[in-house]
Amino acid sequence: MAVVLLAWALAGSGCRTPQGPASDSLAAVEIKGCGPLEIARSLSDVFEKAGYSPVALPPNRGEKMLFEKEGNVGETVLYGDWNAKRVWYRVRIQMNLGGPDSELVTCNAFRVLNHGDPHFEEEQRLSRLRAGAYQHLLNLAKARLNPAPK
Repeated sequence: MAVVLLAWALAGSGCRTPQGPASDSLAAVEIKGCGPLEIARSLSDVFEKAGYSPVALPPNRGEKMLFEKEGNVGETVLYGDWNAKRVWYRVRIQMNLGGPDSELVTCNAFRVLNHGDPHFEEEQRLSRLRAGAYQHLLNLAKARLNPAPK
């Protein structure tokens, strides 16, 4: 009985996902005073320096930007299936109006098995335990546009 009460108390003790437009995203940042093109350039630079390659999107897709990178051998052994294809990582970025002079940039990341196979490619959404690396990349892009005062 004590274990049940403890679990119930922990479940209601503030371990909640933030509410709002970014609550279902892996990482998010609000960037003020910059247009979407400036933000896209900054994001592209940061993700390319982190080893990701931009992927061209067909028109009228929901996401604004898409980046991919090949995983390493260890990740393929750990997460891959029995074929020889490497695991890849895919990041989907959206930009939405966050306020009168700001953009809300959100991203979700996926592990991709059978990358490039039109019949068997599978995306596995990364858990929030991996959010730190992607939040760091978004923070770097924001810092390039809105440097902290000295």
